Amino acid sequence: MNRRKQACLAHEGPTRAALYIRVSSEEQAAEGTTSLDDQERRSREYVKRQAGGWPVAGVYRDEGVSGTTADRPAWNRLMADAQAGQVDAVVCLNMSRLARDELVGFLMMHDLKQLGVALDLTDTGRTDPDDDMGSMTRSLHLAFAAWQRR
Repeated sequence: MNRRKQACLAHEGPTRAALYIRVSSEEQAAEGTTSLDDQERRSREYVKRQAGGWPVAGVYRDEGVSGTTADRPAWNRLMADAQAGQVDAVVCLNMSRLARDELVGFLMMHDLKQLGVALDLTDTGRTDPDDDMGSMTRSLHLAFAAWQRR
């Protein structure tokens, strides 16, 4: 296990949550259930409902950025903070807000797992990537997000 992962896993206290929010169009940014503000509100509600309430380590907003690439300004900042051991979980509305491409999504989830950072989706909660059912569930959600984009 690498030193960064050990530091993150050794953190005692409530889970430090990074709220990740993304839209690819101006229309999404301002309206509906995928608007930036609605995603943030729902993510904040999610962390408040967790045992003891999780502190928000940061809010990372990618506005007008495609979900088909992992090279995103806010995501890159989030990953730098995760590598520094400042984040225990990433909270995102659903898989389509994380990624809209299967390979990109799998690589992003792999990077989080390597750092010992959990992924929680406000619409479905946490799935264990080491559990067969959790892995299948994530794969299906990611495939559906990519299919929706296409």
